[in-house]
Amino acid sequence: MSAFNICLYRAKLSKRQQHASVSYYVDRGFLPEAVINFVSLLGWNPKTTKEIFNLNELVNEFSLGNVQKGGAVVDESRMMWMNREHLRRRVPENLGIITDEYAEIIFAVQNAAKATIPSLSGAMVNEKRLAKLIPAVVEHVDVAAEIGTNFPFLFSDPDLSSDAASTFLSSFWGTPSTMILSNLIKGLSEIKEADWNPPTIKKELKKSLKVGQKVPFRSALQLLRLAVTGTSIGPSIIDIVCALERDIVLSRLKTLEFFVQEKSDETR
Repeated sequence: MSAFNICLYRAKLSKRQQHASVSYYVDRGFLPEAVINFVSLLGWNPKTTKEIFNLNELVNEFSLGNVQKGGAVVDESRMMWMNREHLRRRVPENLGIITDEYAEIIFAVQNAAKATIPSLSGAMVNEKRLAKLIPAVVEHVDVAAEIGTNFPFLFSDPDLSSDAASTFLSSFWGTPSTMILSNLIKGLSEIKEADWNPPTIKKELKKSLKVGQKVPFRSALQLLRLAVTGTSIGPSIIDIVCALERDIVLSRLKTLEFFVQEKSDETR
């Protein structure tokens, strides 16, 4: 079904063009409510600055009197923004309750993660685990499936021997990396599973780094990021650490500590 008359460049779309079809966007992972929201605003002016509407709001507020006669413009970047907004709305405040809408997001992440890492165990992508992980990264994706493809560290240990990890780690040579890692491990080990939350984690991290080290807290967090994600940039590392299991975080820190010590021995 052809949905759009005019594209981003104000040229008429042909029905033979994929992006003239609603199904094209749904197949790419755009949420139905986001597509409906976007299409409704192509020719309808709600007479307000509000742009994000759920279906019930559209039904209640839509009026033919506010429909414009001129051709509409399809701005895919705007549709992506709307999809991100609707995606966040599907994440419930109480993560202990998995709604049907949230279950659909989880299912999309499961499929994407399994396709990206075929050897992935079922335990790493079970529903309850993903329900806790998704909020930590949902702000950084356009569609749900990107959580499964863009953040492999949520499902498997990072490759510390990769070029990206090695380059990042080299910036720490000449600093007391092993001591920092040892203190990070000690500090996080003292946090009980029940207290594994952002405020407590941040407090213990700062406390563990006050042992006569002239290392900025931010630099220590970068080392923590490398251990946990294998990358130098990304979502809040405190949120990632909190979302991941305590044992996984400590195990990865110990792996990096051993890796750094081994590299140091090789250079002697």
